[in-house]
Amino acid sequence: VMGFNNLIALQQLIFKFITYKTGEDAKIQRPNKIVLPLLNKKEGNQIIPLPTEEQISTNLPMTQKQKEYMDDVELYVTGKTSLTNFCVNTRGFEDSEEGAEDESAGEALDEKHLSEDEEEGTRILRGMSFARQLALSPYLYACNPDKHPTYTQYIESSPKLNYIMECIRSVKRYHEENDQEVSGQVIYMNAGVHFFPLIKEYLVQKVGYKDDEVGIIKSGLSAAKKEGIKERFLAGSVKIIIGSATIKEGINLQNRSTVLYNCWLDWNPTDVKQLEGRIWRFGNMYANIRVVNPMMEDSIDTFIFQKLEEKTSRINEIWYRAGKTNALNLEEFNPSELKMGLITDPMALAELILMEERERLQD
Repeated sequence: VMGFNNLIALQQLIFKFITYKTGEDAKIQRPNKIVLPLLNKKEGNQIIPLPTEEQISTNLPMTQKQKEYMDDVELYVTGKTSLTNFCVNTRGFEDSEEGAEDESAGEALDEKHLSEDEEEGTRILRGMSFARQLALSPYLYACNPDKHPTYTQYIESSPKLNYIMECIRSVKRYHEENDQEVSGQVIYMNAGVHFFPLIKEYLVQKVGYKDDEVGIIKSGLSAAKKEGIKERFLAGSVKIIIGSATIKEGINLQNRSTVLYNCWLDWNPTDVKQLEGRIWRFGNMYANIRVVNPMMEDSIDTFIFQKLEEKTSRINEIWYRAGKTNALNLEEFNPSELKMGLITDPMALAELILMEERERLQD
C-alpha cells in the first residue's frame, strides 16, 4: 500500500476504535519544548517557515578527514571503486546498541556474485551505513584503520561531539554563574557504545564534572545498576547521562533535565517521540527544555531529518480531522533517492542525475 486516496474514510475508521488526545488535549502540564534546529513555527494547524534571522541552525561542517572518507563512500556508491580498494572492514559493521561488533561472526558479502540491481542495492545500503558512522565520528567509520583514539582525539575529531561538549559546558557555566543547581543533560546515540567511557572521561577531564556525576546507561547493565543511575539523575547527584537505545523506553529522566542531545537520528518518528519523552514530560521542574539535533552539513543527517519531517507530517495528517486534504501518501524513499542523499559533490550529483535521465529515456 503506497497511499490512501480517501483519507477522511481512513480517519473515520481509525477514530471509530481509537480516542486520540495529545498531552495538551489532556491538559498534562509539561515544559515548553524547543527543538533545534529551529526552522519553522506552528500557527494553528499550519507550519510556517521562520524568517532567516529567527532560525537557529545546528548544522556543522565536516572536517577534512571526514570529507576525504566521504569522497571514498561516494565513489563506492556510484560504482567507481570497489570496497576492497579502500575499506579495512569489508563487512562494514556499525557498532550500535549491543556494543562492539563480533569480528569473528558473519562474512563479507561478495558483490561479484550479485546481479547488477543487487550490487547497486548493496552499495547503497553499505554507503548509508558508512555515511551514518562518518557523520558521528571518523573513529566509528568501519573503513578507518585507527580504532584506538584517546578521549581528546575521539571528541575533538568529531564536530558533532565537540559541539555537544561546548553546549554542555555553556549550560553548566550558566547555572554556576547564577548560583543555581546545575541541571541534568542527556546524550543519546545508538552507536559507538564502546566509546562511551571516552565521552565520560572528556566530561570529567575537560568540562569539569566529577566522575560520579556522569552515568552511562547501555545494554548489558543490570536492572539494578540502570535504576541506580536513573534515581541519582532524578535526585540531581548525577548530572549527565550518556545513553544508547536502552534509554528510549521505560527510563524517565525528567525531574531536573533541561537538554537532550540526539546524536543518532532514528528513521522512525515514534522512536524520536519516545526519546524526547525521557525529559519532556510531567514532573520536570524547569519551564523549558531543549531537544538538540546536531547535524553535519553535506551528510546523510540532512536526508534522515528530511524523511523524519515527511513521515511526521503524514502521521499528523491522519490525526488532523479538518478534512483539508483527502489523500495520504505513504511512499518511502527509493534506492535512487537514497543514493542522491549520499552524494555531496555537485558535479558527481549532476552526472548521476544525467545518467539516470538518459537511462529513463532509453527505456
